[in-house]
Amino acid sequence: MKIAFFHELPFGGARRAVLELGKALRKQHDIDLFYIDDSEERNLGMFKKVFFNKFIPKKWHGNDWKAKLYIDTIELFKIYRLHNKITKEIDSNKYDFVFVHGSKYTQAPFILSMLKTTSVYYCQEPLRIIYEKLFDIPDNLSIERRVCEKINRKIRKIIDRRNIESADILLANSKFTKKNIKKAYNLIAKVCYMGVDDRIFYPENIDRNYDVLFIGSKDQAEGYLLLKNAIKIMNKKPKVRYVLRENEWITDDSVMRKLYSESKIFVSLSYKEPFGLQPIEAQACGTPVIAIKTGGYLETVIDGKTGFLIKNKPQILAHQLLTLINNDESIKILGQNAISNVKNNWTWEKSSKNLLNIIKKYLQNE
Repeated sequence: MKIAFFHELPFGGARRAVLELGKALRKQHDIDLFYIDDSEERNLGMFKKVFFNKFIPKKWHGNDWKAKLYIDTIELFKIYRLHNKITKEIDSNKYDFVFVHGSKYTQAPFILSMLKTTSVYYCQEPLRIIYEKLFDIPDNLSIERRVCEKINRKIRKIIDRRNIESADILLANSKFTKKNIKKAYNLIAKVCYMGVDDRIFYPENIDRNYDVLFIGSKDQAEGYLLLKNAIKIMNKKPKVRYVLRENEWITDDSVMRKLYSESKIFVSLSYKEPFGLQPIEAQACGTPVIAIKTGGYLETVIDGKTGFLIKNKPQILAHQLLTLINNDESIKILGQNAISNVKNNWTWEKSSKNLLNIIKKYLQNE
């Protein structure tokens, strides 16, 4: 088949899915990539042709509301026009289908509502600022700013809904996300899990010098404070490696592999994480995972076998960390189980086969 990929994603798990599924599908299909970013990405050899569209968004800091207003109006219109241009290019090339990924600007991208070619949208999560209470408008904003933000969110809700409803095939990255899509949009999605390349993520032969590895930001939703509060009440303080988005963001796979391999435990503490690629990357490196008992973690971490699922409470996290850190034999057994779990259940080859099966069934019934 002749397939087009489209994305305008930031670096992270969803963007990795674009590249890895491209690698898996290129063995039997012709894959072209259309993407929007502020600079060209290297190492895109898995695609037959690459069409880069440059777009430099205005930077916004918390108190700069003029910049925010620009982003929510003029910049949004510029993105819309760029999507219109890309749509014409895609439709003119007569692809069998377009595999559309999320947008860092609108969540469900404009291109979904414009394409004439069959579209497959891989939804990583609904628009969280609209559908989750944690992201409600802060009470400390002025009346004017609250009004502006309410209007902006209403517009974005309309855009997001119209775009996602335009997709011919809707995919979710987990059963948890599938439920959230149903709740938010009253749409039925097919589950297509992401995976891990065990030729990239595997245990390095190095000492596990860190007790705990945390990757994320200081944002409330990512569990940073949960870990900090847990450590405060631990009699014996663990050696923790923090990789914080505010200070550094690692995109080099070999560096990530080393981080996982030199840590005894990886903690996944994000609030209602839709899927979470890092927990299965850590498992591929033989590192047990302690995750909060919610979201996609329920599908990727096998409680008591590849790690532990816990309640979102610092006392429970502290107890679980202390119990595991001091038991090298348990860490070894959990790590071996984790590697087997990834090899058997979480490969990109398995993901790509599932993706193609879903699409072929749809095309046969058209």
